[in-house]
Amino acid sequence: MIDSRIDFNVQDLSGTDIKALLGRLAPILSATEPATWRVDASRCRYLGPTAVVVLASAWLCTKQHGGTSEFIFPTEPPELVAFCRYSGLARLVDESITTESRHPNSETAALQRFDRANWGGSTPLVDLVQRHAPDVDDDTIDLLRLCYSEIAQNIEDHARSPIGGLACGRFFRSTQELRIAVADRGLGIAQTLRQAGHEVSEDFRALELVLKGNVSSKRRSNNMGQGISNLAAIAAGNRGRLLIASHEAIAEVTSKRPSGRISRLHHGFPGTLVSLSLPIGAGNTHPSP
Repeated sequence: MIDSRIDFNVQDLSGTDIKALLGRLAPILSATEPATWRVDASRCRYLGPTAVVVLASAWLCTKQHGGTSEFIFPTEPPELVAFCRYSGLARLVDESITTESRHPNSETAALQRFDRANWGGSTPLVDLVQRHAPDVDDDTIDLLRLCYSEIAQNIEDHARSPIGGLACGRFFRSTQELRIAVADRGLGIAQTLRQAGHEVSEDFRALELVLKGNVSSKRRSNNMGQGISNLAAIAAGNRGRLLIASHEAIAEVTSKRPSGRISRLHHGFPGTLVSLSLPIGAGNTHPSP
């Protein structure tokens, strides 16, 4: 039995918290054979979309490998209990839970799995924003769909993830901010670049290359290798924040660090994890140049 405890707040776009989460879950995330594990989050007071997609990926991979797992949910505060239910995490673990994920007051776009990039996949995120920010303009909606499309297309093209991609979102009315997290359990950025013939020895270097753009692991004439660099430009240009973790490296992009700050992960993520925060509302966002 592998026991892990999440007894600290997991902020979606805090590199420190994400590193701590991956460290606690390292034995579970790295398991390649049937494993038995339990994660106790009963003392946690905040879990965001990033934690949801990481935990869901662990759950699904364990099930696929024939292992068994248990997740102990928080019982307070009420907002966190509701988030676990409406995010789809509770229902993933316990199929008897039938809470409607599109409750009119829900601030969450429920967990979804996808194998193929499509414009319509962003609809739950768009619905979420329009529920809580009804005056949002069309440019912002198009930008949101573009962000989702860039992430999903990378997963379809490169990941070879046995569980596909996982996405979850949450809207914060107090700050008019949308947070999106997407994860896959595929090869990771460095390995996909190497398979396409690029000489990349480290995950650190792979993140450097994809943030600069013009490098791709997909050999086709219309792929210019701009997916992640476009996403970084959108985040930096709109006062947002982007976090990308792939195996043993993590990158954080903000308006103050548009080229990204990359550091090494002692306990990495097997695949690719993307977290994006965008301010939402008229005048808050504009398309990438």
